[in-house]
Amino acid sequence: LRLLIGFVFTTLCLGSVVALVVYADTHSDISSQDMVSHTQQVLIELQGVSQQLDRIELNARLYSLTSDDNNVRAAQGATVTLNTLLLRLEELVHDNPAEELRARDLLRESNQLSEATDRLTAQSSSIRELVVNCRRVLNPMQDEERTLLSERETEAERNHLYSLARRITTIAIGTVLILILFGFLTRDALRR
Repeated sequence: LRLLIGFVFTTLCLGSVVALVVYADTHSDISSQDMVSHTQQVLIELQGVSQQLDRIELNARLYSLTSDDNNVRAAQGATVTLNTLLLRLEELVHDNPAEELRARDLLRESNQLSEATDRLTAQSSSIRELVVNCRRVLNPMQDEERTLLSERETEAERNHLYSLARRITTIAIGTVLILILFGFLTRDALRR
């Protein structure tokens, strides 16, 4: 009877340890994947910013060639979208002081671009230099986020492999101990 109680108690303890290890490893895996997802989201926002800069520049050029007011409105609409994307981007990168500073710089450059787009006339000078200034801030941000994504993906993969190894080891040790205890219980039962 004591051996049976010991077996049940040990099985419950080992089961609890295995459950805690699996829970902790799963939490670690999820945390690593969240960091990767966050960096991917920042890169998506940066790509959206780049696309809006392209639209602004294209529509401004078309306006200077055709004097069609629809092109000015399209450029102005793209600046609104650009500023919205930049506000979201600033929220996303608040965890990284260097990137947060760049996001503010990019927002400042974007505001200048928006003002120039609002004053755009068929005879006014090109806004190309303002777009180039935005890209000077944007490109290093994209490079840093791509590097960060690569590092985070590598770290997530490494965490996943370590986590998997810990789970397998913990389950294997728990199973071996339970089998040993079951063997003692069986031997004791056969002696009686």
